[in-house]
Amino acid sequence: MKQYLHATQLAFVFMVIFIAITFFAPEGRESEAVELLLTISTFLFAVLAGFYLTRLNTRYDKVRELIASEDSHWLSVYEYSDVLGKKYRKQLTNIIDKYYRATFDYFIGESHRPTQKYMDELYRLLHSLAVTDEK
Repeated sequence: MKQYLHATQLAFVFMVIFIAITFFAPEGRESEAVELLLTISTFLFAVLAGFYLTRLNTRYDKVRELIASEDSHWLSVYEYSDVLGKKYRKQLTNIIDKYYRATFDYFIGESHRPTQKYMDELYRLLHSLAVTDEK
């Protein structure tokens, strides 16, 4: 598997290289070429850092949105369980409690495997419901 440098890391590396070139330039530190090189490297680093921060903020907002959506779905399932009876609500409450405890034990992107057994338990509970027509 190839390992690539991130754009911000690469920009930082080039900025360090450009600064090193300015100190070892034969013309001295006051030449126009050195000033231009420092200006360009600083500008490129700022632009790439800005793109990186924007991308990071967008991903953070998406994660917050997905977590809020998941929480609202769980709340809807919990509230709907009241219609199905106290026994079902208690069982569902236990499953949701175990699910959230397992979720908090892991990082955000790593909790899908440990919580799968609780989702399966929820599906088994839903399949065990006997639907009757009370007309």
